[in-house]
Amino acid sequence: MPGETRAICGLVISLLCLIMLSGCEEGSGRPPVVMIGIDGAEWTVIEGMIADGELPNFRRFRDEFSWGRLINPGPTTSPVVWTTFTSGHFGRQHGILDHVYPYGEEAAKRPVSSELRQVPAIWNIAGYYGLRSVVVGYFVTHPPEQINGVMVSPEAPYYVEGSIWPEDAIDTREDEFIELHKKDVRKALNSPYFGFDYEAEDRDNPDSPFQASAEIVGIRHLDERIFKDEFLRRVANELFEQRSDLYINYYRLVDFMSHSLWYYYDHSDFEPVPDPVLQQHFGESLKESYRYMDEIIGEVLDRWEGKANILIISDHGFGSATGRFKGRNPALNGNHRSVGIMMAAGPDFSPGEVKGMTIMEVAPTLAALLGLPVSDEWPGRVEISLLRENFFEDHPLETVRNYRNIDVAQGEVVANQAAELQNMSSLRGLGYIGDGVELAADAVAGEYDFWSAERHLIVREMMMEIVYYLINGELDLANESFALLESNRPKLAKFELRSIQIKFDELSALLPEGDMDVALAAFDEFMSQHGKKPVTQ
Repeated sequence: MPGETRAICGLVISLLCLIMLSGCEEGSGRPPVVMIGIDGAEWTVIEGMIADGELPNFRRFRDEFSWGRLINPGPTTSPVVWTTFTSGHFGRQHGILDHVYPYGEEAAKRPVSSELRQVPAIWNIAGYYGLRSVVVGYFVTHPPEQINGVMVSPEAPYYVEGSIWPEDAIDTREDEFIELHKKDVRKALNSPYFGFDYEAEDRDNPDSPFQASAEIVGIRHLDERIFKDEFLRRVANELFEQRSDLYINYYRLVDFMSHSLWYYYDHSDFEPVPDPVLQQHFGESLKESYRYMDEIIGEVLDRWEGKANILIISDHGFGSATGRFKGRNPALNGNHRSVGIMMAAGPDFSPGEVKGMTIMEVAPTLAALLGLPVSDEWPGRVEISLLRENFFEDHPLETVRNYRNIDVAQGEVVANQAAELQNMSSLRGLGYIGDGVELAADAVAGEYDFWSAERHLIVREMMMEIVYYLINGELDLANESFALLESNRPKLAKFELRSIQIKFDELSALLPEGDMDVALAAFDEFMSQHGKKPVTQ
């Protein structure tokens, strides 16, 4: 919509929010919900570091609170999963399918943006019911939406125009933010991560003894990610002092370090062994990113323990980029795994291990904690095993047919070519896009049509739907999704069945024993109906 219309719409929403809040100073009357996202967090790394006496705050969640292995039944593409977490929908419905768009065969693309999302997110739903949200740095929130509360997009660290809603919510030109741009401060931030005296200038200096190491840091944008996460951490610490019902903060450093430097964390799957100089320079880098997150978790516990329901999640896990996990970029040595982390602490959670929770349960569970109706259109359900025994006696679950009536007040799209080029370079360095993909000049999204997307996007999104239904024993729904694929892209059916087989075999063993039996029966029947003999493990 034109900028003037957006501005008027935003003003109306702000006035309505003030009216609603004036009669509801204490929000929902329930404990606030705090969600912290750690992109790419992997349990095997956490468990190994805990065994070595590190990560005291991660350890507390394992020993005292709730935790579990969060199952991702579909693509591990971060923008897809993080949008699913907060929208409750599969990618086919919510419209974020990749890191870049258009989703067809075009060679010129742009980083995905919030205007592409087709459904409301949890912060839109919360605002509709008069609740306030603070959202900092979350994936695919640029431009920020005009919500009841504050939204700081991932582009705020570089002062991109229109990256904060409302504009005066926080002054990022205060000293504590400005200092992060100073060379000596950036150098101090980088120091714990790298076992050498990193200088960006050494990337292009053949006389520097650190050129090879500096190139690794620069090409992967590791120094920029360190800076961005620290900037957003400081923003969150300031904004989290405001009264709100929902707080969301997202960090991406673990994902960057894992893609780029897994080899130096664990080279057991590789030949040859690492160069000893590079091993010295990067041997602690990945673990340092977990230490950093442990500090942030400690800050959250210091502020909110016993007073808020804290949920910490990752979109996927990590391992070596070997075998079938080899990525598009051979220079990257770490790649995604289908199981992330889930940790929870708060008055409404039940301590202990939670088994079988998937990424689809996050949005309904957030809604239940906030006192919001759960949409009948969400495939997932509230994760009952995560909640305290009498939760629903105190807070009866409400449902709603759908949330199609909630309009999203989209922030104005302000083109910033420098920021977009930097994002494309970062995606290229991490292997998410190939060298031939360039920045498109046109920012117009066009009408969303899932079935016109590239075939690999369709296959992996439909795999997610079908595998999710199968692990829940919902054979009829799995068949409905497969029938949709056959009617719209029939040539992809055989590829789909193979993808389903691989993903199901990978995940079914993580289900509780009774659920596993139900899932295996549904899977065997599904594969038999579609003419493929199952090979269940």
